[in-house]
Amino acid sequence: MNGRLAIHKLQATDYPVTATFIYVCEMGKPEILKHWETMALRDWQSTQALFKDGQFIHALFFGHFVIENF
Repeated sequence: MNGRLAIHKLQATDYPVTATFIYVCEMGKPEILKHWETMALRDWQSTQALFKDGQFIHALFFGHFVIENF
């Protein structure tokens, strides 16, 4: 970590109940991008394994995470 501290507040209002999420992030932009890239690659490996095993619906589900993360 580079010592930077950021407090983020997200508010979801698209639903009947309003939810507020507050989290603290010590990662800068490069670390955040690396995190999402790592997650996408992990999900891609899961997608390939599920597809190879014939679990096509589950492979599609994990595949959409790959698209979202990239």
